[in-house]
Order: sequence, then C-alpha cells, then structure tokens
Amino acid sequence: MKLVRLFTAGNVDDGKSTLIGRLLLDSGAVSTDIIQGLTKVNELGMENPEIDLAFLTDGLRAERELGITIDVAYKFFSTQKNKYIIADTPGHFEYTRNMFTGASRCDVAIILVDVTIGITEQTKRHSLIVSLLGIKHVIFAINKMDMKQYDKFVFEAIKTDLVELCKPLKIDAPTVLPMSALKGDNVVEKSPFLSWFNGPTLFDYLENSIHHNEHENKLLRFQVQYLIHAEDTIGYAGRIEHGVFHVGQEVLVGSTGELKCIQNIVHNTQSVSFAAEGMCVSFYFDNQTELKRGDILSAVAFAPTVGNRFTTTICWMSDRCSDLKTEYLLQLGAISVGAKISTVQQKLLENNNSSDNLSLNDIARVVIETESKIVFDRYEDAKASGSFILIDPSDYATLAAGIIC
Repeated sequence: MKLVRLFTAGNVDDGKSTLIGRLLLDSGAVSTDIIQGLTKVNELGMENPEIDLAFLTDGLRAERELGITIDVAYKFFSTQKNKYIIADTPGHFEYTRNMFTGASRCDVAIILVDVTIGITEQTKRHSLIVSLLGIKHVIFAINKMDMKQYDKFVFEAIKTDLVELCKPLKIDAPTVLPMSALKGDNVVEKSPFLSWFNGPTLFDYLENSIHHNEHENKLLRFQVQYLIHAEDTIGYAGRIEHGVFHVGQEVLVGSTGELKCIQNIVHNTQSVSFAAEGMCVSFYFDNQTELKRGDILSAVAFAPTVGNRFTTTICWMSDRCSDLKTEYLLQLGAISVGAKISTVQQKLLENNNSSDNLSLNDIARVVIETESKIVFDRYEDAKASGSFILIDPSDYATLAAGIIC
C-alpha cells in the first residue's frame, strides 16, 4: 500500500476545507456517527440533511467562527490501494509560512480556483511555491462549477490561462479538473452535469496516477537519532525515511564513508528481517565502531553529500529579520550545527526591498555555510535529509524553514 501526501491551497472561500470534507465523505472515510454530528441545524432548530463539510477539517473553533483556516489541519484516511495524509493549508498571504511548511513533505498539490473569480495573485503565489518545492503532481481544481451552470467554455478558458501560468514555472503537464466540492460533482463520483469532461475525478487521479520519484526503490535513508548501549552491543535507533533495509545488507555511513553490514534489525522489541519507510527501528552491526547521533545511512550507489556550503530556498517565518552577520543553529533531523546565511541570491516572494535581509513570509534563494561539515541531500532526491530549520540560539525560536537545492 502506497503512502500519498497531499495538500490543498487556494484563496479564502475557494472551498479547500469543503473539498477535503467531500473527498472524505464520498470515499467512505467518515463514520456514520461523525456524519450525524455534522448535520446542519437551521434557524428554527430543525435538522438539515446537508452536511457541513468544512467541519471535517477546520478543527479550531476560533477559525470556524472567523470563517477562515489559519493553522494547517491534517486528515488521514485509507483506501484499498493507498494511505493518504491531507494537509489543508491556509490561503492568506500572511500565512505563507504555514503553507510552505505544510506542503514541504507532500507528493501532490491541489490548488483550488474559484470558477466565478478565476486566477488570482494567490493562485500565482501558490503555484510558485509548488514549483519551488518541486512537487511533481499538480492538480488545479476548478471549483464551484455549479455556479456557472457547469459551462464547458468557462472551464476551458481558465484551463488555458493556467497552462500558460505554469510554463515559466516549469510545472509540466498540470492536471486541471472541473468540479463542485459542495455538490460532489467530479470529486469522487462522475457528474452527469460534467459529461463533456473526459478526464478522471479527483479521487480516480489520486488512486491511479501518483508515482514517486525514479529512485524510490534504490534510495535508502536512515538517520541515527540516539544510541542504545546494552552489555557489549550498541543499537542505533531512528526512523527509516526512505527505502527498505534488510539484515545482511551493506550500508554506507555518510559522514565517514565507512561500510557496515546490518547484523540485526529490531522493531517493537522483536528482531525482523527487513524494515521499510516510516518504521522506527534499531540497527545492530557486525562491528562496533561507534556511530554518532545524526549519522545518515544509505545505499552505496546513492550516497548523500558531505559539505559545509549549499544553496537553499528558505521561507522566513519570524518577525525578527535575518542578518548576514548573525550565526544561527541549523537543525537537519538530528543534526544541529552553527550556520550563517552568506549570500542572498534572489528574493522570490518578499515583503521588503532590502537585498540582504529577510522578513516574515519572505521566500528567497540563499547560500548557507555551516561551521562544520554535515551530511545532506538535495530536497528533490530525499526530502527528510534535504530540509532543515534555522533556529535563534539565544531562545531557540524557529526563524526559517529551508529546502536544499
């Protein structure tokens, strides 16, 4: 069973939460008792059979009362084919940082476009962020088609504009789907009102068209989180981020280039012959040369990079502006090291005109130098070891999130 991570983005009131609610409801992921608890009540106190779909994702009461989504809401569901993690990200420009972090580990982007409004500045911003994150599966959901009487020509006009928008962003072959999340048209079930559309429903696309990167079966990544000392053995505990590790397999220690053979794998106190992505395990090796917290294990053929300088795209997440003279802490998984922003190469989304400083919600291409060599990957190759945060060492506040180019 494949794990598919996806997120929704769009303007306020484009229907992101309603779309996710419809997807959950019509795919059978919502239990009967929850459905009964979400039926609307009219002004006379009578129950209305219509489900308030947005309540399935808008978990914070204050957000629901304001009619907006501020935080990133996550939902989980499974089908016979796939397991899904859905992130409902906020639409406001002020919460660009929330969207950037919510989308950073996703495989699929669903960008909603209100058919009654068309492409907006937020559509362009969200498309840019999707391009920067290198998300390969991009879906534009043209929502509220019922409000345009399911007009094919209105849809085609917006689709043409979206394809043109994507060309300079290098978003190849985006999928553009007409739908009505509120009415359920073309979300899970084919709609008779959209009989002119020959493409898949959103659910069909997610079930059958998502493929991971070409190195999926060859890329191995495991980062040592902590050491377990027991009698004359040492266990190296952590989470498998990519691939499948087997007993008897030879792996490379990224920081030293040393080869080690896996002698035993322990999962939930039991020895197992193999362990796959997402499992928390302990490795035991045929020799006891001690590894360090933060060491990354990989296949010999697909080794990570070792260095102290790299180019990255970062999203500034703090009210405190960046400073080229300040040393920060860079946290990459279990690795923590001093680091500086040595160069701001280009601002991609910005709130100020200064060439050297970044402020809240700025997104920029920068060069970072660390005080010592670390093991890392390009984000497009391995997301866990290709992404990091910058921390203020004075109070450990998170300042920025970044992906390595």
